[in-house]
Amino acid sequence: MITKLILTGSLIWLIPLMYYMNVNETKFKKNIVIGVTLPYEAREDEDVRQCLARFKKEERLVYILLALLSLSVLVVEDFTAYFTIWLIWIDLVCVVPEIPYVMCNGRLKKIKQERGWHSGMPRVAKVNISQLPQQKILSPWLFVPAILISIIPLFFDESLAAPTIMMTIMTAASWAGYRYLYRYKTEMVDENVDLTNALTSIRRQNWGRLWLVTGYSCALYSIAMWISMMHFYAGMALFVIITIILCAVVFKVEFGMRKQQEQLTKDSGHTWYVDDDDKWIGGILYYNPDDSRLLINARIGTNSSFNIAHPAGKIIVALTVLLLAGFIVLGGYGISRIKSERVDAYNGLVEEQISLIEAGDYEGQEQVFEEASELLPSSLESYYQNAYSLYKQEKFEDCISFIDYDICQNEQLDLVQARMADVYYLRADSYFRLEQYEEAADA
Repeated sequence: MITKLILTGSLIWLIPLMYYMNVNETKFKKNIVIGVTLPYEAREDEDVRQCLARFKKEERLVYILLALLSLSVLVVEDFTAYFTIWLIWIDLVCVVPEIPYVMCNGRLKKIKQERGWHSGMPRVAKVNISQLPQQKILSPWLFVPAILISIIPLFFDESLAAPTIMMTIMTAASWAGYRYLYRYKTEMVDENVDLTNALTSIRRQNWGRLWLVTGYSCALYSIAMWISMMHFYAGMALFVIITIILCAVVFKVEFGMRKQQEQLTKDSGHTWYVDDDDKWIGGILYYNPDDSRLLINARIGTNSSFNIAHPAGKIIVALTVLLLAGFIVLGGYGISRIKSERVDAYNGLVEEQISLIEAGDYEGQEQVFEEASELLPSSLESYYQNAYSLYKQEKFEDCISFIDYDICQNEQLDLVQARMADVYYLRADSYFRLEQYEEAADA
């Protein structure tokens, strides 16, 4: 139970944060709302407001249901079954909340088309990136302490060599991610060059902070892994604490930047403004065959995305789909395996019932019957064996009562089974042994 609570607790607290993240998309930033670029006048449009209000209600409902589902599976006693459902739940969390987003994006695009909201004639505006205020690149030495922390377990437990080296590589990779995964392009919104400079500088600063925090988190995960080998629950608890702190810092940086983008562009959109909605599918996926770069900056916040028109982008999307599908397949396999294991266990208990009846251990048989009937409540065989046990003991009245009430009136049992003929025979013969010949004939 403790392990299930840790697994559930490690993710369920993300639900309100994810909800807040999606709902935050309803605030205009860089003239964009729910992935759709709109002019300033759209902010007061009644249809737009109703569309955004509807999106909030749909998202609230989705996340409430996801939270209830994650809590309801805690009652599943079998850990394999719980873990299987947990994997499928991860898929649902990744996919289901995006459905209202894409639907709202489509409704807003329809309103945009009906209103004739366009930024004007297509034009190209260039900003010289060399004129931007120079941002000092974070020194690699800032990441060195994190790397040293990550290799500490190696000095105390050589059996952890492989996972420790892996975590050290991930820690070192945080510097590479900071330095080389950022696309140095201007954050242009409209013709205001000063605004472009400010937005670009903010993104660069927050990008560095996120990778620095990620590097030290990877180092601490290495320590948590080491501790879990000695004290499992202490290590798992530390893992959860690190994850919570990491996510808290990431969300703080992310929402801080979003707030700055919202404030800096609150008066934008009156005249010409950047509008590249045609390159964003559903407001989520970037598709631009004319862009040779794989990595692109997300329009809102600090995140980056992939150009799925790029060959490597297509591969990444395919791998992501396979990963999500893999959770479902793994979950389906797990459920199938669980059913198979339960049937095998049930058959084993029935065989034990038969052996106990033959040995005359009727009390032992009854205990095994209770266990078998709980394992597969819909299967008739264990009930038949229990009825036969009563018959064998010449407890004919008990046998008849058990058949009439525990079997025939049991809504969980599947009574359309060949074994029912044997059950009816036991009842009829029990009446016969009691010399109740009329009831025996009816039975």
